[in-house]
Amino acid sequence: MSDLTGLARDEEGYLIEPEDWTPELARALAREESLQLGADHWTILRFIRGY
Repeated sequence: MSDLTGLARDEEGYLIEPEDWTPELARALAREESLQLGADHWTILRFIRGY
């Protein structure tokens, strides 16, 4: 999902439904914040998702 319209988020921008998360969504959210995800980011994201 690279389109963020209609995505349920709270007032701070966090996902309401964690099951909505996908790597594509992570990239889209990063773009929204003008960030580019590198290898270290993905290591942390995978750790947090596994937790």
